[in-house]
Parts: sequence; structure tokens; C-alpha cells
Amino acid sequence: MRAKGKVYRISIERLCAGPALPLIYEFMKTKHPKLPRILEADTKPDDITGEMINKCAMEKDDPLCMKVV
Repeated sequence: MRAKGKVYRISIERLCAGPALPLIYEFMKTKHPKLPRILEADTKPDDITGEMINKCAMEKDDPLCMKVV
């Protein structure tokens, strides 16, 4: 979605890397709108990083972040 040009191929490595996790998070929010968004209580959606998603999933048991991870 944020690619600067046409994307012809998406590798699993690129998809699972930290920079892609916020994109997956945004997608999962639309797929699971009823899940609580614990991570967004302290952070604006545009400021969310892959590290934050991982930490929130593992330490706070955030259901949405756990689905992303």
C-alpha cells in the first residue's frame, strides 16, 4: 500500500519484517473491528511501529496485536 512504485512480488520476509507489521495491523483492524485496541490507548495509529505491536502482543496480551503477530 505504501510502495513508491508498482509492487510485483511480496516476499514472506518483507511481509513479516517490522516495517510491514503496522500495515498488517491496519488491515486486521478492518477485519476485526470489535477487538479492543489496547495499543491505541497510548499511541496514535500513525505512530505505531512493528516493535510496539510485538511488545503489546507479548506483554499486554492485546488480542488485535496477537492476531497481527
